[in-house]
Amino acid sequence: MTLNYRLVLITLVILLVTSVASTLIYYSLSETLLTKYQSQAVLNSTNDFVFEFEQLLDEPIDDFAKLKSLINIDFKTINLDSTHIDFLCTLVNDSLINMSEFKIKQQSYLNFKSQSFKQLFRDNPNIILFYSQLPNNKIVYYGRLLTPSILNNIAKNIHAEIAYTINSIPIDVSDSKNNQMYFANLTNAVNNLKLKNNFDLFIEASNNYDFLAAMYSPKHIVTPGGKIEFVVFNSFEEGADFRNTLRIVMILIGVAGGAVTVLFVLFFTTKLRKQISYLREGAELTKKGNFEHQIPIVAKDELGSLGISFNTMINDLMQRERIEKEFTEFLKLINQNPTLVEVSDAALSKIIRSTNLSFGALHLVEKNSLELITSYGVISNSAKPIHLSELYYNAIQKKDAVEFVFQDNYPEVKTWLTTIKVKYIIIYPILYNKEVIALLELASEKAPTSNVKTYLDNIHEQLAVGLVNSKSLQQLENYVSELKKLNEEYEKQNKQIIAQNKELMELHKKLKEKADELEIQTVKAIELTKVKSQFLASMSHELRTPLISILGLTELLIKEKGKKPKLVDRLNVVYRNGKKLLTLITNILEFSRLESDKIEVRKESFFLNDMIDEIVPNLTHLAEEKKLKFFLNIPKGKNLLVNTDKIKLEQIITNLIINAIKFTERGEVKLSIELLENDSVKFIVSDTGVGIAKENLENIFSEFQQIDNAQWQKAPGAGLGLTICRKYVELLGGSISVMSELGFGSTFRFTLNNILLDIIELEVISKTEELNEDDLGEDAKSALIACQSEETVKLIGDYLKSYHYSCLAADSTSEFLAEANNKPYDLIILSPDLKSGNLWEMIISLKKNIKYSSTSIILINIFEDKKVGWLPTIHEFLLKPITSKKLNEIIDNIELHVKSKVDKIFFITTKKEHTEISLKEKRNDSIYYSNDPDAIFKKLQKEFLQVVIFDLVDFYSDIFKFHYELQKRKLTQNVFTILLLDETKTIAQSSKLNQALHHFTMESKNHPLDILKVLKERLNIDDSLSLSKNNLIEENSDLKIDPSIFEIKKPNKPTILIVDDDNDTLYTIGEIVNENEFHTIFAHNGVECLLMLNHVTPDLILLDIMMPQMDGFETIKRIRSNSKFANLPVIALTAYAMLDNKTIITKNGFNDLITKPVTSSTLITKIEKHAKPEMSK
Repeated sequence: MTLNYRLVLITLVILLVTSVASTLIYYSLSETLLTKYQSQAVLNSTNDFVFEFEQLLDEPIDDFAKLKSLINIDFKTINLDSTHIDFLCTLVNDSLINMSEFKIKQQSYLNFKSQSFKQLFRDNPNIILFYSQLPNNKIVYYGRLLTPSILNNIAKNIHAEIAYTINSIPIDVSDSKNNQMYFANLTNAVNNLKLKNNFDLFIEASNNYDFLAAMYSPKHIVTPGGKIEFVVFNSFEEGADFRNTLRIVMILIGVAGGAVTVLFVLFFTTKLRKQISYLREGAELTKKGNFEHQIPIVAKDELGSLGISFNTMINDLMQRERIEKEFTEFLKLINQNPTLVEVSDAALSKIIRSTNLSFGALHLVEKNSLELITSYGVISNSAKPIHLSELYYNAIQKKDAVEFVFQDNYPEVKTWLTTIKVKYIIIYPILYNKEVIALLELASEKAPTSNVKTYLDNIHEQLAVGLVNSKSLQQLENYVSELKKLNEEYEKQNKQIIAQNKELMELHKKLKEKADELEIQTVKAIELTKVKSQFLASMSHELRTPLISILGLTELLIKEKGKKPKLVDRLNVVYRNGKKLLTLITNILEFSRLESDKIEVRKESFFLNDMIDEIVPNLTHLAEEKKLKFFLNIPKGKNLLVNTDKIKLEQIITNLIINAIKFTERGEVKLSIELLENDSVKFIVSDTGVGIAKENLENIFSEFQQIDNAQWQKAPGAGLGLTICRKYVELLGGSISVMSELGFGSTFRFTLNNILLDIIELEVISKTEELNEDDLGEDAKSALIACQSEETVKLIGDYLKSYHYSCLAADSTSEFLAEANNKPYDLIILSPDLKSGNLWEMIISLKKNIKYSSTSIILINIFEDKKVGWLPTIHEFLLKPITSKKLNEIIDNIELHVKSKVDKIFFITTKKEHTEISLKEKRNDSIYYSNDPDAIFKKLQKEFLQVVIFDLVDFYSDIFKFHYELQKRKLTQNVFTILLLDETKTIAQSSKLNQALHHFTMESKNHPLDILKVLKERLNIDDSLSLSKNNLIEENSDLKIDPSIFEIKKPNKPTILIVDDDNDTLYTIGEIVNENEFHTIFAHNGVECLLMLNHVTPDLILLDIMMPQMDGFETIKRIRSNSKFANLPVIALTAYAMLDNKTIITKNGFNDLITKPVTSSTLITKIEKHAKPEMSK
């Protein structure tokens, strides 16, 4: 089908659809208005019916009120003919009609066949029943029949027809003769409206009439025969007539509209169809490649504009074809000309011809300067236009064409014949890799007829490629020329080198002869040096052997008593100078080894801090002898694991520090250690001594060099100490330097590179890691401590060591949980003092881990600065929801510890239903619940409770107050407490819980020693130590005690019992005590101390607090429990800063306190104060 026919058909369809739609809309609106009118009429009639029916019901009631008085007097005299009552009766036995009191209206249509009251209603379902109770309690029943006459009267009054139904079945209708035809409509209406509300409408249309009905169902009448409903309806013939008439109108409108449409389309679309035909013919020609035709324009509307656009498109296609042809010719032209000038000439000529311009020039851009390659139509030296330098700059910087069309003030261009005024100029940048490589300048004496810029946009990329290729070819030719020149020069130089090489060969021969002679001399020198070194080593060793004997015997002579002071002074001089001679000989021996290359570097891995700890005491003693201060500055909290020669490093540090002490008369000597990059370590030894002059610094490390200075002459030496230091440092791969100022001291620095293996953070408990399997035994247990305080960790860790625990510490949640997951631990101790993390998050994570479901978790809090601590007695943490199995396991463990049945359990919670669980045996009968924490204290006044379960979610603010009160009261100190935790809510309240913990820690005013006592009790509870303290004493009761220790007793001198697990401490304190002529007895722990007291009564005991098997607390407790030793003086020994409170010490039964390290004066003063010989008697 052609477009013309389609256009006519579409227009015809649109007009027909419009006409039909308009008719339908009119029809729909008219139908709606008519239906609305009819519906309103039926609803009004229904309202009128309701009013009429209410009057119908009121009439029998009013008539009965008038007859009520006669009923009580004489029932037989009652006459119903003048009333609206159809019958009146009473009943016998509530089911039979009392015939003596039964009245029927004469004109009534009542169907009466039986005395049964129910049968009466079955026979007369249209009865409306009423009843009334008389003062004598007699019930009288009366009623009225719905008759056709009643329906007709009401229908007449309401102007509509009425039907009534019983149980949704139509029974009767008004004007039944005329309304029988609507029976089917009535049935449909009843079925449709029976489930709807009163006054809802039913509408049904037919060909002859419209049927509208509404139903009314009275709710307050008695109809024993069945449910009575009324249908008010009416029929309207006007609607059917209206629809028939409207159908005829619609047909007429459709026929007329079609005819008008055909005429309209034929008349008004003639030009439109003709223009479309022209467009189709033009498109066919274009498809065949014919671009030289034009379409006639006959319409002035949109199709006419389309024809014009089509003609424009044809012209553009012609232009594009021409441009592509020229582009191809341009590309071919460039490829045919290889050199830069040839390409430029050919390209510029082609561009001038294609754009119909008159003049042109092509420039290369070199470092913001222009170099003319070629020009067209102008003289070469005048190719640059006048006053256009700024235009060139703009084109280069903006990388865009600059185009001008002049209307006046024309620029001028000189040719060979004349000067021409220019009306058009374009300067076009040629880009390659986004950089301007050339400028194309075109001009004409008249405006161009075509778009020059569009043409240049099409060909500029190919022009750029052609210029770059030509330029590269030119550069390549230049390189080839240069290489030829260089090659010629190289050949000349090669000839010169050959001649010089001959001369060098002769010179080399002479040098080799000299080198052979030098090597012979060197070998002789080395042999002489080795002989010298061997001699020095041998002599040093021979001198050293007798010197050691001299020093040893001299030391013994000095210690012997009874000598004259002058003799002692002489011996001291001999001993002191002998030590100096021994040092000198040792240095000479080391130097001789260095000279003879017999020194080997033996690297090993060791802790630098431990090595420093070994050498510092002797160095400190040397400094104290000269009344100097010795300071040690090493990285705090870190132990450095290094790999180097330990002996040589120790000797370097010792030599430097001894040197510093030797040349320092007052002030201080300091050793500092610094960590550098690349695993290097720097050692710095500084002093406030005499210093070194600048002119002597260069030779300070040379062997056998002594500074010519009065101050240095006071401390002479061999000059080998610093030499040995330098050589050792170099052997270890380091470097050494010195800075000094005369009179202001010296600073020696040496650095050892790449020796640092690892940096061990000292969070791990001090000394705990030193325990090996032999120390701990086969039954050793493990403890994990979460706390960042080194003092707290050391205090708790050393104490646990005495209970055979190996300990590890962590200072953050992440580190703690990582270690806990790494391996299981037997005991967990947690503190809120952490670098990072959450205490309660750790508890919940542990309890969720099946490995720690039964592990004891102990909570501690210590303030070191205030020397206050607290351990709340929370025996178990339990996560919600709690299970019977888990709680029974906990209670079983408690029964195992206390060795008795748990029959009193107290729940403190506000949610009893969430904690009601089934416990085994008779435990359920012994569970008490309360939502008041104070209730437990009231309960304890009446009976003893064993276990308290505290719901943290409900009473998080009272939990620590509750435990504080429990620990204060003697009756509740041994109550086992279990804490119920909710994961989400507990973590959310963690900050408030920590605040409460800190508050009651300060409130408790307990010393850290009290924590150790509570911890000891918890260990007895949690670990059930099979090896109790009493068992220890019994098992060691056969310990052999040397009787001789009790026989040697100095007159009037006290006997001192020294108890410490460290042998060096025992020896040191014993030597100090013996020097003052006191009698000494030794014990290594609390068990040995108690066994010793079974054999001897000392005058004073020096008792260490931290010891294995039995600590100082347990030992003093047992000592004081024996009345024999109630007044025996006992002095505590401790190395812990937190335990230096004398009041706390004395509170636990000690008489006094001595903190380590022990000084001789302090120790003797304390002994003389407390120890009196008569006390042992």
